[in-house]
Amino acid sequence: MKKTILSSAVCYLLLLLALAALLITSGSFWVLAGLCLLLLLPLASWAVNAYVRRHLQADILIPATAAKRTAAGCRVRIRNSALLPVMRYGCRVSIRNDLTEEEQSVALTGGIGARGESSQNILLQSRYCGRLRVRISRFTVLDYLGMLPMQAPVKAEARLTILPNLFPMDADMTARPAYADDGASDRRGEDRSEVYQLREYRPGDDIRQIHWKLSSKLDELILKEASQPESRSLLVFWDKRTGTPQQMDALAEVVSSTGAALLQSGVQYTLSWTEGDDLQAQDILDENQLLQAIPELVKTRGSADCRLPEMGDYSRILYFGVKPEGYVCSDSGASTGGLDIPPLVLNKWFKLPVSATMLAFDIIVLLMQAVFSPMPQVLYGIVMVLIHTIVMDKMLMMGASRTEVKIISSQSDAICAAILEQLDRGVTILHGEGGYTHESSAVLLSIVSNRELPRLEKLAHSIDPTCFLIVSHVTEVSGRGFSMEKE
Repeated sequence: MKKTILSSAVCYLLLLLALAALLITSGSFWVLAGLCLLLLLPLASWAVNAYVRRHLQADILIPATAAKRTAAGCRVRIRNSALLPVMRYGCRVSIRNDLTEEEQSVALTGGIGARGESSQNILLQSRYCGRLRVRISRFTVLDYLGMLPMQAPVKAEARLTILPNLFPMDADMTARPAYADDGASDRRGEDRSEVYQLREYRPGDDIRQIHWKLSSKLDELILKEASQPESRSLLVFWDKRTGTPQQMDALAEVVSSTGAALLQSGVQYTLSWTEGDDLQAQDILDENQLLQAIPELVKTRGSADCRLPEMGDYSRILYFGVKPEGYVCSDSGASTGGLDIPPLVLNKWFKLPVSATMLAFDIIVLLMQAVFSPMPQVLYGIVMVLIHTIVMDKMLMMGASRTEVKIISSQSDAICAAILEQLDRGVTILHGEGGYTHESSAVLLSIVSNRELPRLEKLAHSIDPTCFLIVSHVTEVSGRGFSMEKE
């Protein structure tokens, strides 16, 4: 468009100079008349465009959905309801993928007759899924000489959703122990996978609930009472706040394919995703609901301030997202990159404290900066590093802590068997003696995680309500089942 305007202006100036030179040499009246008309023509043409620009409308016609790497036709139609024609116009069409945030533009030119219309076709094709937003970002009307551009208030917008490809996969969602939806964990029910309590067999009880292994050890029938049915709610969550175009496209395909695989295996779930500043959620009960949700799923990415779902409302969660750059995480430690990595390496191979080695590295860096920075800034940095080290040391101790439980009971054999079978935790039997009665008794020692402590207490009290429990926290546990895999 700029080249067209520039070339038209150059031609106009050359013609104007030629007529002026001819008028000076010949003095002809007709040359003077032609020169005057040439000077008035741009002004008259500009006035015509000012009238025509208010009578232009546009619309964009595209299909609702399309597949990746498949051309979809887009028709841009401009209508002129004025009594005068549009000799030349320039139209810029912007195409933006709201999911990957890619953007490109296409320039269209043409003319429109009086009370006529102009249609032009564009082929849209994208290698990434997402919602394509096609709109007219600029519409310019040119005068008859093509020199004086004038912006026209012509706006139109349409949306095309590029659907992700679905690929076959297997989904096996083995349920883990969970509490009921209302938070209750101590009610009788019909869920035999969770034991409410152990008690003696009574006539009329279901023999399928008899604990045969424990009954053989105690030489009497012991019944396992079922608890409240567990919550099997599943959340499939896609965090779209960060990611490159390739990552967003791959995640869209993985989330959609995983959702289809879950439905094929008979698992219903709640599909949730971040979208702009809001959080979207939809219950998916069948494939039709999933197919209706996929176009909404890939519309746009989420903003940094978008809220996240309440993870505690679900017993199982499938989280899809992009890990921020610069983070290294593992089950036994974490690092934010940079100088955090050497302390973790030293801790792994030489058992040096992470907080102490990190403090040493940071202070060395600060002392090196003392040559170039004011001393107050260096001292402030040392104070910050010391506070950071103390807090990190406390947090690391909290992450590795476990719970030690000692149980003194007259039914220690039954409690020991229940811990081994139901909690899958080891038990050490210590021999003790009462200080007052001088009666010998067995003391059960077991190490469990903080989450398993309520189950252990419930289990012990269901067998012996009068048992004596001692609970204490230990800072570190190493051995089979903790620092080593279970056999």
